Formats: sequence, C-alpha cells, structure tokens
Amino acid sequence: MTVDHLDISAPLSNFPILIYLSASSGRNGDDVTCVFNEVGANKFKIAVTTSDGQAQCYVEIEKWDNANKKASLWVKVPNITSDADTDLYLYYDNTHADNTTYVGDTNSIPAENVWDANFKMVQHLADGATSAATYDSTSNNKDGSKEAAGHPAQTTSGKIANAQDFDGADDFVDCSIDFGSVYTISAWVKVKTGATQTSVIGGDSTAKYAGNIIWAASNRYLAGCKHADGSYLSTGNGTVYEDAWHHVTYVVNNTYHEIYLDGASKASQTETYSPQTCQLHRIGTRGSGEVWAYAIIDEVRISNCVRSSGWIKASYESERDHLLDFWPEETAGPVGGHTKTRIVDKDGGSGVYTSIQSAIDSLGTDGGVVYVEGKDGEGQEYTIASPITVPSNVALIGRGNVVIKIDASSDICAIRNSDYSNGNERITVLGFHIKSRNTGQLNYELVDFRKVKHCLLQDLTIDGIQRNRAGISLGTALSEGNRITNCTVSRCGHGIVLVPAGAGDGPERNSITGCTIYDCHVGIYMWRGHRNVVRGNVCRDTVPTGSDTTGHDGILAEEGADNVFQGNVCYHNCEHGIYISGTATGGSGGNTITGNDCYDNAGCGIHLCGQLNCDVHVNAIVGNICCNNDVDGIALDSYAKKNSVTGNICAYNSSYGIRELGTGSEENIILGNICVNNALECDIKPRSGSNTIVEHNKGRPPPP
Repeated sequence: MTVDHLDISAPLSNFPILIYLSASSGRNGDDVTCVFNEVGANKFKIAVTTSDGQAQCYVEIEKWDNANKKASLWVKVPNITSDADTDLYLYYDNTHADNTTYVGDTNSIPAENVWDANFKMVQHLADGATSAATYDSTSNNKDGSKEAAGHPAQTTSGKIANAQDFDGADDFVDCSIDFGSVYTISAWVKVKTGATQTSVIGGDSTAKYAGNIIWAASNRYLAGCKHADGSYLSTGNGTVYEDAWHHVTYVVNNTYHEIYLDGASKASQTETYSPQTCQLHRIGTRGSGEVWAYAIIDEVRISNCVRSSGWIKASYESERDHLLDFWPEETAGPVGGHTKTRIVDKDGGSGVYTSIQSAIDSLGTDGGVVYVEGKDGEGQEYTIASPITVPSNVALIGRGNVVIKIDASSDICAIRNSDYSNGNERITVLGFHIKSRNTGQLNYELVDFRKVKHCLLQDLTIDGIQRNRAGISLGTALSEGNRITNCTVSRCGHGIVLVPAGAGDGPERNSITGCTIYDCHVGIYMWRGHRNVVRGNVCRDTVPTGSDTTGHDGILAEEGADNVFQGNVCYHNCEHGIYISGTATGGSGGNTITGNDCYDNAGCGIHLCGQLNCDVHVNAIVGNICCNNDVDGIALDSYAKKNSVTGNICAYNSSYGIRELGTGSEENIILGNICVNNALECDIKPRSGSNTIVEHNKGRPPPP
C-alpha cells in the first residue's frame, strides 16, 4: 500500500490512517478481498508494517465483516512524508498465531495505542456492548451514553462503517469531556432531507455554545462557535446540502478559531472572547435539547491541540478512503513471509553465498529472499559477466552499499527477470548501485524486465557510464501492475522506458514515482502505454548520445492513452519538459498532465503534437507551471484537438505562454490560465480559424 505524497502537504507523525478492505478499496477501487480469502473471520492473523517490512504498526479493528468481505482498520503510521511516497505492508496468514500485541478490537490496548496522546476522544459511533452506549477508542474511556437504548439507532450506512442515526426529536449521545481552550473537533455529517437546524455537537445547558458545530437549514452551511458572545464561523452559504456526506473540522486556539469543510479551510477569525468550557458535551444536540440533529453522524474526534491544515486534509482524504493506493497481492515482498532466506557476502563465511546468482538458484520454485551484503563508503562490488536472472516470488535486496558492475568485456544487462518468453510475477529488486562497464556502449538495458506483473523496483541507483540503451526497461503489454519507485538513473540512452514488443500495445497500469533521471538522452520514455502513472519524478539535463547530436525531452510519451503525468519536475532539457506525441501509426488521447513544473527547457514546457489521422486529443492539461522555456510554455502543435488547457501558469517564456500552431490544431479549450511576461506580441495565441474557446485567462490577448 502506498500513501501518495502529493496528498500530503507537510510531514505527519503518528497519523491514524484508514485501511478499508473490500472489493473496491482505496483511491483506485482495488479488490483486496484476498485478505478474507486467506484468514476469513480470523481477524487477528494480520500485521501492518512500515516500508521496511519489519516495524509493526498498531491496528484498531473498527469493523470486520467476513460474510461481506469488508473491514475498516485504523493504523498508526509513525511517519508520513510530503516529499516521497510512504509504503506500508499488510501481511495476512491463516496459519500464523493471533497478533494481539499489535492488533485489537476497539477498547483493547493495541487499539488504544493507535491514537496519540492529543486525542481526548475518538467515537466511531458504533454501538457498544449494548445499544445504549458507544465506545471511545482512546485510553481516556470517554464512552458515550445514549438518550436511551436504540436512541439514536445504529445504522450500517455510516461514512466509514457503522454510525448513529439521529431522529431530530430527542436523540443524543452524552460524552463526559471538557475541551479546554485549545482543541480540534471533527466529524462526518449527513443531514437528512427535512432537517431544520441541526446540532452536530454542543455543550450542556451551562455552556451550550462551547465547541458547538451546527448546521443551518436556511443557508445550508455548517458553522462553529466557541462562546455565546462570539460569532459563528460558517463554511459559506450553499456548501452543505441534505443527503450528502461532509467532513467538518472546527479548530479553536484561545481567541482564534477556524472552520474546515471537506479538508479545506473556509473561514477563520481572531476575537476577544476566549472559549467557554464545559464538562459535558453531547453529540446530536446542544444545551438542554433546544436543537436536535436530524442527521447521520459518524467518526467524531476531539483533540486538545490545534491540528494542522495538513493533518486535517490528510484526515479527510483518509476517512473517505482516498489516501491509499493498493498494489496487487504479493507472496514475495521486501521481507516477505518466506521461510527461505539467503545471505550473499563477497567475503564469504559460514552458511553464506559468495555468488548472487547461486543464492537465487538455491531457493527453488517456492521463491524467497536474498540479502546481498554491502559495505560502507565505496561499497562491496560484485562484478558480473552474465546477467543476474530473477524468477517469480523472489525478493533481491541490497543491504548497505552494494555495487553490481558489468565486466569490461561483457555486453549484457545487469539484472533481468528469468523468463522473457512466459513472464514472471512478484519480483522485488531493492537497494543496489548498478554500473555499466567503463568502455564501449552497451546494447542492453541495465535492468530489463519483460512480461512481468506485480514487481517492485525500488531504491536503485543506475549509472550507464557509456550510455547503454536504457537504465530500466519494462517491456510488452503483458507488463502490468509494476512499480518503479525512488530510483536514480544517469548517463543512459533513456532513463526509464515502458515499451511494447513490436507493433503491439505497451505496458499498462504501472507506476513510475519519485525517481530522478538526469544526463540521459530522454528521461522517461513511454510508447503505447495505457493507464500508467508517472508521478513525482525529476527529469532534467537531457544530453546528446551517439549519432544524435541533440538530447530530447524530460518525459516523452508516444501513442499512449489514459496515462497520468502528475507532479513531475522537468527542467534543463534539450527539447521539451513533457512531450505527448502521436506518430504515423497512432495518436495519444485521454491523458492527464497535471501539477507539473516544467521550466528552463530548450523547447516548450509542455508540447502536444500529432499527425494526420493520428491526433493528440482529449487530453487534460491542468494546473501546471511552465516558465522560462526557450519556446512556448504550452504548445498545441499539429493535430492537437479537443484538449483542455486550464488553470496553468505560463510566464517568462521566449515565445508565447500558450500557443496553437500547425495544421489541425483546433477545437481546444484554453480556460482560466495565467500567462504573463512572455516575449512575443501576446501571451495566448490560438490558431486562426481553429474554433478554440479562449476565456477567462489572464494575459495579453492576440492582436486583432
């Protein structure tokens, strides 16, 4: 599982993340019912670890529904970074002993350890042992007491799992808790049709406005208040309608208060009134029953601190199950649950292999883990005269500084999968420094995987030295569901490539994330790829190679469809930052190019260009920054049709901010962009007669 760092605005510590298991989980709707297929109702036979595959995280099981194959787990993640993706691993084994040290139901010690000391109360709002109570998940034991048994009634239709359905007449849940003067309250609310004023949470009759969140029917907003004499903060008129789930957060820091809706700040204010305090707060009403909730309320949390905007945004994304990406089931992972492990050390020793390939071969068909020992400083170097071949279900892991060097007389790749003809699955290669030979250009990719599925290539440093064909290659349409992450590639013909075999389609549903590619002919090259994700990479300083006297693009994608290029930084390249191309054999369409920073390139920041009957069409170019390029910020060249160019910033380019040019560039939408201080006579230049819509942009229009 991966937490996408682009959803994390600042580093988070001890963050409780939701792992929702079902037939449609995470931001991509992945089927993870394989967990239930393995452990069934034995819910404690699981473990969640950090990226090293060893350090366990505490897990609270809010709900485990084996019959319907659904579960909601809360996991305490020690650190989530904002500059690189965070990986987690979920292990499950029906033959394993119950993992009750780290995994437990609500009110167990492992479950309480999920919530840091600043959480004063966490109510998932499922019924407790009886229908008259709800449980606090923290160690503070602020359990809820209902107005009566079944009032409110539990519903299985909560935002996350179960919740409470308030009738708008007399339902409430008492919580014996005092907020103090610094606090953060959050909740999920679904106001029902016919509701009037609805109180999500409020104080008792002595201080009913203390920490009060209320929904106003007249203007359809949520509002927060901390004192009877102070003002409400509103999410804004018409922001919260009936029968839709919304996440509301109210932050109070003495005289300052702020309200968030669905992860975004909506209003803030500093006033003279400090917060009222109250010993008894109620969910679903305030005061002595003057305002009742006609709503379904879920996941009420109270902290005695100011949670940051980054924490609040991440909580919203997590609680709506939109923070995690699930990857296919693996039987071999970074440490993997294997009984077979091998150690490789060039210096030898008892029970230790001196050859990497011999250690891999000794595992047999069941697979396992091979650890290759390195050394500090210059590292431990293993010189190879034939490729290291890795079969299915094997994890090959470098520990320390491990260098794999191609012998001076060998023209080979360094590491490849073992079966090019039929393919392999579930291979991990992690933590190696791979070097080409010092003389003569290689005719092979340094890491070459073909027809592979569900493989992980991570933390590899690849130096082509003499510019071999590619640093890392995934080949054929049968390469699917693989990850290339946190790798550094330099001095290669192409840094990372995803290519077909012959005239067929290219790889599908793979990801390239967090990699740095420089001093290559092309940074990332994709040909006929479909539904791949290229996210958070740095592609810079392309260079000429061989007979080609000019380098090319940071990212080049030809004849592909439905790919995502997000959050990449492409600069100092010999041609374009990102180039989406159609060729004589096929067009490119349905791609999303968003949030990229393309600057100081010798061509354009982003360039789209097709050919006759091979259009580059229906692509979305959204929210990119394209500045200081030697041609245009964004160029829609020949046969670029029906593309949407919205919300981009294009400034200080040597030609235009956004330009259409070439035959067949037409029917595009150029909307809401900021294009200023570009060199030629206007900042946005549509092609004459192109029927392109150009509206609501900032910049100099073309001359009449």
